[in-house]
Amino acid sequence: MKKIIAGMFFRMIRGFEIWILLALTVICALFFNYKAMDDEMYLYMLHSDETVREELNGVELDVNAGNVKQFRFENLGVSVEDAYRARVETIDQAVFDRLEGTYNYYDQEIRFLFVSMGSIHLLPTVMIILFIPFFFGRMFSDGTIKNLIAGGHTRGSILFSSMIVTMVLDLIALLINIAAFAVWCVYYEWKPPVYMPVLVPMLILAVLMMFMASSICLSGLFISSKKTVSFVVGFLVALYLAFPSSSMIAMVVLESSYQNYGISQEAIDETKAIIQEKGWNYIEQKFDYSQFTYTYYYGDKELLGINPPSNPLLNKVILGMLYLDPALVSHSVASNHWYAAPYLVSRDGLLTVNTITAVLWLTVSTACGLLIFRKREIHC
Repeated sequence: MKKIIAGMFFRMIRGFEIWILLALTVICALFFNYKAMDDEMYLYMLHSDETVREELNGVELDVNAGNVKQFRFENLGVSVEDAYRARVETIDQAVFDRLEGTYNYYDQEIRFLFVSMGSIHLLPTVMIILFIPFFFGRMFSDGTIKNLIAGGHTRGSILFSSMIVTMVLDLIALLINIAAFAVWCVYYEWKPPVYMPVLVPMLILAVLMMFMASSICLSGLFISSKKTVSFVVGFLVALYLAFPSSSMIAMVVLESSYQNYGISQEAIDETKAIIQEKGWNYIEQKFDYSQFTYTYYYGDKELLGINPPSNPLLNKVILGMLYLDPALVSHSVASNHWYAAPYLVSRDGLLTVNTITAVLWLTVSTACGLLIFRKREIHC
């Protein structure tokens, strides 16, 4: 395998495809990250003459380039862990009051960072999917694959070598996108509220989804030996990752069955009384896997939960579709279902479930590609 991998990298460096890929990745990463950040008021206003009138608790203030930085998270004097935990579990009351009682952008900053990490794999994935048919497809058309087989290399070693090379490119493209994000952070003088227990699992998931997409596209090529098939398969995978899938439609159906929550007036009154006496800081949230929704607690006491829908079988089918979606968290981010609570998604294991699913699909796509490639004739 080492000789095959070394040969592929040598061939790649001497070709033009890799340099076009890297140049396009850099340009697109800088452009799309800039456009995303420039839509965030607490960022673009630093380089703008605009003044915005804001109000909180009856107090009005003007936000402009001269004072916008003081409302960012880094100037609030609270820990990043408390900022992520707020509204999900109880934190120090003084810290909660500082976050909720003064005008600031900490919540928008956390949301934007989580959304960015949830989609950071998309541009690199598209670039690699465009690259695979050009580079590896040429190996079929010029007889390289046939020569490797004739030289005593197994088909499995050829396919796995190709996947290793592709995964290296995945990581390089992802690092370019992250670097572009960092460049604009410097430009906007923004220090993002980075909380590693949330963002590391998101980055791992992003890497796995890139590997999965590359594996599917590469398997399509090795199964068919046709660039067109690989392009179509890659396009469909990119489309699936970029837009909320059927799993998100299933989520809408699931949520529509919760119109009659079945929450008693007594439970509602009790919750209101606790909020009035203690405040929102003492209302905690937990993720309910059986209903794919939040459940609210005061200590160990459940306050507001969702009753199961009337059709248990339909519920199980829909939940199965959701948890088998390899891009579940990313699709949830895109459709505004869960990005408001990244700490909850990480703490209660939804990110872990999604990671396991991504590994499952990566394994399945690789196994299918290998099994079929081993049996088919090579006519190039």
